[in-house]
Amino acid sequence: MNNAGIFRGALLTEQDVEGWRRIFDINLVGHLLGIQAVHRGMKRNGGGVIINTSSTAGMGPAPDLSAYGASKWAIRGLTRTAAVEPADGNIRVKVMVPGIIATPAAKATGFPDVVPGQPITAIGQPRDIATGSGFEL
Repeated sequence: MNNAGIFRGALLTEQDVEGWRRIFDINLVGHLLGIQAVHRGMKRNGGGVIINTSSTAGMGPAPDLSAYGASKWAIRGLTRTAAVEPADGNIRVKVMVPGIIATPAAKATGFPDVVPGQPITAIGQPRDIATGSGFEL
C-alpha cells in the first residue's frame, strides 16, 4: 500500500515551484518508488495487489489545493499505467480515493468534522480505509 502525502494549500497562481516539486516528490514519486520496490518480488512470488492512495481532491478541480490536487490526480494515472504495464506476473494495481480522513494530521490542519457540499458530509474514519471503502475500479 502506497500511502504518502503532504498537503499545502495554495492557489495555482501563487504556488512556488519548490513547494510544488516537494509535494509531487512525496505524493507521486513516492508511489512510483513503492511500485518499483515491490514489483519484482511480487512477480517472482506469483502476483499480488498494489494499492495506491489518491484523494477526492484528485477527482476534479481542487481550488486552493493546486499541487496537492494535481499530484493526487496524477496518482490515478500512474495507477492505471501500472495496472497494464507490464501486464504480466498476476499483479493487480488499484487506487483508493478517500475524502478527508480523521487522522491526527487532518486534525492538525484544522479540517472540520463535516464538509458541506460533499456527497458524504461526514469526514471518514481510519476504519473506512482499513476495510477498503473507496476503491476506484
